[in-house]
Amino acid sequence: MHETRDLRVGAVVLFGAAVVIVGVILHLGVAALFSALRRAAVRADRPPHPLARTPALPPSPRLEVAPRAALEALRREEEQLLHSYGWVDRPQGRARIPIERALDLIERRGLPVRPAPPPAD
Repeated sequence: MHETRDLRVGAVVLFGAAVVIVGVILHLGVAALFSALRRAAVRADRPPHPLARTPALPPSPRLEVAPRAALEALRREEEQLLHSYGWVDRPQGRARIPIERALDLIERRGLPVRPAPPPAD
C-alpha cells in the first residue's frame, strides 16, 4: 500500500524549477560581478603618467639577489687589495703594500714598540 494524495507532483516540479531559476540567476549575477571587477582592474592598471617620477629605492639593507656571487666578488676584491700596491691617502703619503711584503718587512725589522711609561712614584 502507498499513499497517493500526500505528495503533489506539481509542487515538487514547481520547487525544482524555482531552484533551477534561482541557480541560473545566481550564476549570471556572479558572472556580472566578475566582469565588473575585471573592468575595474583594467582601469586601475593604467600605465603611469610619463612625467611621473620613478619610485626611490627602499632604504638599506635591501635583499641581495645573488648573495653567493656578491660574497665571491667581495672576496676577490679583498684578495686583490691584499696582494697589490696602491695609495691609501696620497697627499699624506700613505700607501698599501702586498701582505707578503709586509710580513717580510715585519720579520726583518720587528714590530714597532711603544716607549714604556714612566714609573709611578
